[in-house]
Amino acid sequence: MRPTAAAVLAELESWAPAGLAESWDNVGLQVGDPGREVGKVLVALDPAAGALEAADRRGADLVVTHHPLLFEPLASVDLSRPVPSLVAGFLRAGICLVALHTNLDAVPGGVSDQLACALGLTEVRPLVPAASGPPGSGLGRIGRLPEAETLGDVLGRLAGALD
Repeated sequence: MRPTAAAVLAELESWAPAGLAESWDNVGLQVGDPGREVGKVLVALDPAAGALEAADRRGADLVVTHHPLLFEPLASVDLSRPVPSLVAGFLRAGICLVALHTNLDAVPGGVSDQLACALGLTEVRPLVPAASGPPGSGLGRIGRLPEAETLGDVLGRLAGALD
């Protein structure tokens, strides 16, 4: 038996708890049936039309994105508008959409730590420590560079690491 979208989300949130997300953020199941069985998952940065098309083409049941599609309630479901059109597209295809945004930024080993690692920082700690969550949780990272560099050199290395 395959896991459900809710079970996959629960596993992801066991590592990057929703409670670490900023109050303005909207993380978790964005679109779809939490009871949907999941055999294939597509991971994308943004919930764009290209991610939906790739998921549909590859037979994915769930798309996990960093950025949420829905930040605030929809005022209408006018399919000529980008966000409602994407919501309808996910629903028509039967593909669930999950977002892990600031909770994935804040968790140890998440986006902020990966960026700090790409820069070679040492003595890394959260810039804004979280009030709760695993030790080392919080937004941003601050640390020491191995040697003095210009801002341009740091940005160049970061751009190269992020391709």
